[in-house]
This record gives sequence, structure tokens and C-alpha cells, in this order.
Amino acid sequence: MSFDALLELYSGLATVIQRGGNVYPAALERYDDARLEDLVEPSTQPLWIDPRLRAAGRDHLEAVARRSPQMHDGSVLACTAIDGLSIKCAPGGYFDAILTSDSLRAEYVENASRGCAASAGLPALPLRKLAHEAAGGDVLRCGRGRVAAIGVSVAVTLPSAPGRALVLGLRSDDLATDPGIWHIAPSGTLEPSHTDPVIGVVGRELCEELGIRLGTADDLAGRLTPLGVGFDLLRLRPEICLRLDLSEHEYPHGGPHLSASEFQDRYLVELSANSMNTFWETHPPETLTPAAAATIGLLEACS
Repeated sequence: MSFDALLELYSGLATVIQRGGNVYPAALERYDDARLEDLVEPSTQPLWIDPRLRAAGRDHLEAVARRSPQMHDGSVLACTAIDGLSIKCAPGGYFDAILTSDSLRAEYVENASRGCAASAGLPALPLRKLAHEAAGGDVLRCGRGRVAAIGVSVAVTLPSAPGRALVLGLRSDDLATDPGIWHIAPSGTLEPSHTDPVIGVVGRELCEELGIRLGTADDLAGRLTPLGVGFDLLRLRPEICLRLDLSEHEYPHGGPHLSASEFQDRYLVELSANSMNTFWETHPPETLTPAAAATIGLLEACS
């Protein structure tokens, strides 16, 4: 499957990831010296959803619900705009994110499998065209018209001679999004919270996905290093990418063990130039989530 059309559409807005002659459906923006507490703040603009885009995504929501009947319509924080290092956010619904954001991924994949997306661009992608029109400018940094749920991915690294290794998980086949492909673990979607939503989702997913607890929220915040923001070019949504280095005493021998309800396999990637080159060669774009590709790209850029 070719993602070359995404390079044509978005290379002027962010650094689209290209490795081994392949275009990955992800882009990145590196943040140097960013503070964790400055990454997300409430928007002064209300969330507006384009009713045309919502209606056009209805069939996709129904298809996802049939594949993953356990999913529910929870609350998420959606990007309204990205201003410098800060993502402005407003509350939205998970089902609306499927209707107006994940539907863009499904449309692209369906068209690309028929060889249409790369040759015709936006005219072949009516939902994506609606998203561009609603945003009215930089569609990667403006969430107007859709629920661009803000993701968080944490590059957890472990001691591994002679350096460190990154933890990846193969997502289960019955999950609502990105089933059966490799993803960063832990990861999650921001939700409305009375406390710091980034620390909240990292602490929860670290426990649920890896079975690890690292003291208080302040302890965890002090351990996380912001890498930058990734852009899922299929869904047109941002991903906050962080790094967390663990020591051997913080996880069981042979671990960490990923949650069997979300993952079916684990893979450790050695963080060396040779190993990373081999990783990209053996993991073409369709085998990685856009969030994973962006996080790994940022990890390389910041090393």
C-alpha cells in the first residue's frame, strides 16, 4: 500500500517520515526543552463538528462497532488548534472521533488499496476533502470540523547491553482501532480531568498495559521527557510523544509483560543505529501505527 499521496499533501506542514524508500503515514515536530505542563491547555474556542463529515462517517462507525462491540462512547480531549508548543483542547466524544477522524483513515486505506488515492489526491477522498475545508488552513494544527482526539505515546526504554531497548506491542485483532499492528506501549487518548490529563493517561496506561506503577503523579512527571508531537496523517490527529527510561528493578525479570487484553505479542527494539535501520527495513508502513512511527522517529531525532 502506498502512502505517497500523504507526502504530497502534508510535506509542507511537517516532517513526513520516510525510511528505507517508504513513506510512513506519520509526521513529526520535534520539541526541544518543552515542559510537560505546557503541552496541553484548554481551548478558548468551542469544539465544532462539521455535520457533513459526521454524517459521511456513519457507515464507518457501524463497521467498527460490528468488529469491536465492546467499545463505548467515552469522553476524549480533542485538538482545536496547536499554537507553538501548546495543544489547545476541548472535550468531545469517542464515537465522534471514529465518525470524523478514524473514518478518514478508512477512506484512504480503501482508496489506496484500489490505487486511487495516490493518483487523484483529495478529489478521490471526499471525507478528507471535507476535513480540509472545515480546517480552512493548516489541517494538521487545526482540528476545526472534526474530533481530532489527542493521543499520548510513551517510548519506554529498558536496559539492554550495550545500551537500551524500546518496548513495542502487537495490538490485538479485536480492538476498535489499529488491530493487528505494532504500537507503542503504553499509549492512550487524553480524557477530561481535574488533574493533568497527560500525567493521568500515562499513569493509567502504564499500569494497565505494562503493570508498572512509579510512585506519585509528581514522581512520574519528573521521569517523563517530551520528545515532540507526532501527526497521524491518516486520521489527522496529534500524538504527544514522550520518553520514559526504566531501570531493571522497576519491572519483573523477563518483563515488562504487556496486557493480554490489548496485545498479542511484544517486541524490543535495540536503540542503536544498525538495529534501528534493520527495524525500519523489516517493518514497512502498514505494520506500524502512525503514532508508533512518529514516536520512534522522534526518539531517533532526539538521541
